[in-house]
Amino acid sequence: MGHIMRIGIGFFVSIFLGAAVIWFFLDFMPSKNEPKKATRRLIWIMGMVERGMYTAALLCGFPQWIAVWLAFKVAVHWKTIEGKDSARENLYLIGSSLSVAFGILGAWIAGWKVISK
Repeated sequence: MGHIMRIGIGFFVSIFLGAAVIWFFLDFMPSKNEPKKATRRLIWIMGMVERGMYTAALLCGFPQWIAVWLAFKVAVHWKTIEGKDSARENLYLIGSSLSVAFGILGAWIAGWKVISK
């Protein structure tokens, strides 16, 4: 039972605490061309799903999946960054970095072995 609880706490920290911290840092930073409310909601949901996937990838022993996902994000986002303000792009990078960090923190709490024996 302790291991299952630790996994649950790890995912909670990764997904929900990560969302709160990222919201705190990014929501107060002004940016031109703010997305509409529905788009913002979708962005937050996607961030929560990503953090859960990062945690799951680490717990399942596939950390390389994080690099594949980030490369996919860059490829999809590449065309849309042309003509955008640099502040918004910096927020995109900060949000992605914090999501990876919270995914790693959640996996660590859940019992991910950082150093293999």
